[in-house]
Amino acid sequence: MRFFQEIYNLHNIDRADLNKCLILMHVHIIPSMVFLIKELLSIGIEKEQIIVIGKPYSTIQSSLKELKEIGIEASSLDFCTNFLEYDEHVSASILKILRDLEPVFEKYKKMILCDSGGNLKKSFSQLPIENDVCSIELTTQGTFFKPYLFPTIEMALCHVKKNIESKIIAQSIMKSLSIYDWFTDIKKIGVLGYGSIGKSIAEIVSNSHGIHVYDPKIENVPKEFQSTYETIMDQCELIIGCTGQDAFKSDTKLASKKNQYFVSASSKNIEFLSLLKIQKLDPSKNIHILNNGFPINFNRENEVENFEDILLTRGLLFAGILQAINSNETRNVAISLDQMIEKKILEFWRMQKEKLIEI
Repeated sequence: MRFFQEIYNLHNIDRADLNKCLILMHVHIIPSMVFLIKELLSIGIEKEQIIVIGKPYSTIQSSLKELKEIGIEASSLDFCTNFLEYDEHVSASILKILRDLEPVFEKYKKMILCDSGGNLKKSFSQLPIENDVCSIELTTQGTFFKPYLFPTIEMALCHVKKNIESKIIAQSIMKSLSIYDWFTDIKKIGVLGYGSIGKSIAEIVSNSHGIHVYDPKIENVPKEFQSTYETIMDQCELIIGCTGQDAFKSDTKLASKKNQYFVSASSKNIEFLSLLKIQKLDPSKNIHILNNGFPINFNRENEVENFEDILLTRGLLFAGILQAINSNETRNVAISLDQMIEKKILEFWRMQKEKLIEI
């Protein structure tokens, strides 16, 4: 696709450097990610240079099969039946896979880690590896775990991801909720966290529902949206977590006389982890934690986001990988995604989106 070729042309890639890298990914195995990987192959990266470990709560089996059919070493972690131990389960599973792959790592000078949430970096750091390493963090939650274990390109914190992609994700969250029959009866919606996604969700919801927003930095929330945590838990039928951490306080009093629905717009099942524990102890309560606490826009059946929209995010990762290949940074520091290239990606994406819509 010309969109990816234009991004590639912005980077002065030495073919010798390209061949010395192994790209290790812990990502969502979904159609648009498969498309990105095919674009990596089209610029001369060999299929043996890419290894993909799918996130268990989002892997679409048909996409996993497609990766294997084109010769990519790809697998997905088992979907953890004990949802309260997600991080432990994932980190241990990744480490087991990595240990089996150690002989492969010795063939390459540099490792590129594409990580969604920090589990890959954590597991990889436990190996006796002497390769050069550069990681790319795709999620805001993954940037919480500092100091970094490797030089890390903070793709998650770039302007486009925070201000443009967040709107795309917010739309997919609301699209995922619209399929439930009970959603039409919801009158009040609470949003916990007013970061990029929380803000975008609040703006969408405010056009059709009563909206209550709580954030520790309440001064950042518009006055017409401001609420307290207690008010949200007491009055709202639908509560959307966007904090990137456990948003539920253990001493919270829930609205006992009505059904309450809790939805994560974050990564993994962290948003309502404490509530999951309460529900496990007392399933009789009128609380419904959708998708077992995992992000509602991943259903393991189809990709909710429109292809022409999510192409922007895949373009950012493509650029991050190319930047990592060129990077000579050896300190375990945060690295910004190249801002000039980021602006160009946004420009290319807008032109590509118009062409796709026309088709």
